[in-house]
Amino acid sequence: MNAKSVNRREFIAAFIKAGLKYRQACDAYNAMTDVFRDAIVAGNRVNVGRVGALVPTVRPPRVVNMGLKSDASGGYRKYLLGRRVRYKFTMFKRFIDNHQLRWF
Repeated sequence: MNAKSVNRREFIAAFIKAGLKYRQACDAYNAMTDVFRDAIVAGNRVNVGRVGALVPTVRPPRVVNMGLKSDASGGYRKYLLGRRVRYKFTMFKRFIDNHQLRWF
């Protein structure tokens, strides 16, 4: 699989193709990324059109035990890994059914 990264340039080009001027396209891109940023900081689900959604999953805190071979007592160190939020992108079933995905 040859993964390609879609970056700011592709978004700006798509906005210009849709009829915006360059400055308007930059403003639209900045507004879009601001909405994503604010939603992620707040831990909200982010729907991306009819394609899919970024879904947050709260991971509870847990204790991580590290075995230290160099320690003379052969003991363990314990770390508290705090509460985390992980985001996973899930595609909508309707999108998958209606589009030929080219990653396989």
